[in-house]
Amino acid sequence: MSPRLAVPLLLLGLACASGRTGPELRKAELARAGDPSALVATYDIPGSFLIRQQLRFRFGDEEGSFQAVVQKLCDEVRVVGLTPFGSPAFAIHQRGLDVRVESYLPGPWPFDPRQILLDVHRIYFVPIAETAPPDAIYATRHGDETLFDRWSSGRLVERTFRRVDGDPPGRIVVSYPGGATRGSPPREVRLENERYDYEITVTTLSRTELVCAPATEDPLPANR
Repeated sequence: MSPRLAVPLLLLGLACASGRTGPELRKAELARAGDPSALVATYDIPGSFLIRQQLRFRFGDEEGSFQAVVQKLCDEVRVVGLTPFGSPAFAIHQRGLDVRVESYLPGPWPFDPRQILLDVHRIYFVPIAETAPPDAIYATRHGDETLFDRWSSGRLVERTFRRVDGDPPGRIVVSYPGGATRGSPPREVRLENERYDYEITVTTLSRTELVCAPATEDPLPANR
């Protein structure tokens, strides 16, 4: 998650798998943190849960995969990326709209870590309508982006994000095979970022509902 801006989850995979970020990276764009309003405040994200994921990615001609953990506990979201050896590459903590990063990779980050959160939020945390509307495409405003939700047979099947100001141009399309509803998160999600030419397919390996109480155990693998 290399970047021509938000190559978030994808860039992590490239960095962990190959130890490089690619000479074509546009570092000036990566340095931009993005609009914090694009993030959903953690107290507006319902429930407490822990999701273990397998991510497959394509960035240009590069392909690969890695695992990650997304945890929402009380008012904190934690995103942990794992190296191919199962050890943590980073941990990103969000409380409210405040973000804190712990990096276990050598050297400075080549992009603002909040870009990682942006894709996580686009996939999982941008609210879905409580009641399925009639089949159609509905446009709403989310931060600096216009969001187009496509509903079919009572389920959300696709979300498309476009920058309101057109900078950068291109769409970010999140596809839900089989559809999704607010109470039924999908097992597999595909995100295609036309702005920076990368694709991510996220498969949920397991989901555990948590009780909102002080954390007593680390979600990272025991063999880290």
